[in-house]
Amino acid sequence: NAEEFTSEELVAIGPFEISIGMLKSISKESGKVLYDLGVHLKGPTITSDTRPNFVLTYCIDVSGSMAGTKLKEIKAAASRFVDRRDLVRDRVAIVCFSDQARGLWALTKDRDQLLNVISRLSAEGNTNFEDAVYKSEEDLNRASEASTVLLFTDGQATLGSPDAAISRAEQMR
Repeated sequence: NAEEFTSEELVAIGPFEISIGMLKSISKESGKVLYDLGVHLKGPTITSDTRPNFVLTYCIDVSGSMAGTKLKEIKAAASRFVDRRDLVRDRVAIVCFSDQARGLWALTKDRDQLLNVISRLSAEGNTNFEDAVYKSEEDLNRASEASTVLLFTDGQATLGSPDAAISRAEQMR
């Protein structure tokens, strides 16, 4: 809801500015007063010129459990992510995984090639999260810019150790 709160001036806390205020109102119930707390938080303005370059690894589950609608939706989502990237500054890698992970496309800025790779994905095999995490980590280790792995999966691991994958992913943070 948008309410007008009386508040003090914004106070800088790190890269943010914040103010807090109270709104007093009379309840519909006789004799009760209501107080609503309002928080105004203003973050830093980051433009496409001032943001860091990114290296993104799209780690896509292509195991048998992804067949049909799941893979179709994931391919559409991954394609939208590629379309929205500023590929003049960012680089994208694609890792797909089922029984084992394989890099389908190394770090690139070529939008058409990325979209072509995504469109050709098909489902087969089991789900090996552990191998997917290791392969994605290789891409992260090659990058000097801010790096992120986007995992596209239904979460049904059938091979490898999910616990080892989680542990390894936590170490990558």
